[in-house]
Amino acid sequence: RTTGSKTLAVICTGMGDDGCIGARDLHARNATIIAQNAETSVVYGMPRAVAVAELIDAAMPPEDLAAAVATAGAGLAETAPDLSGNPRFNPSADLRRAS
Repeated sequence: RTTGSKTLAVICTGMGDDGCIGARDLHARNATIIAQNAETSVVYGMPRAVAVAELIDAAMPPEDLAAAVATAGAGLAETAPDLSGNPRFNPSADLRRAS
């Protein structure tokens, strides 16, 4: 279901605690889990729930989350599979939600 220690999960601001379900599964497989910190979260529900459950490796502001993802991605770039032939992969797709 996951690639274990090669997985990086990011928990951002949001309500509820359902993120703990996935975080527990990932944590059990030695994934790295980082979360947005309380000071920068609009709603600290989801990151707090995962932090209280002691499932995160670090909490940080969004700009540091982005840097962590970029750093992790750079380390995987050379071993990443070639997705160019996959019709579901579109690197230029606009992934923003419509308002």
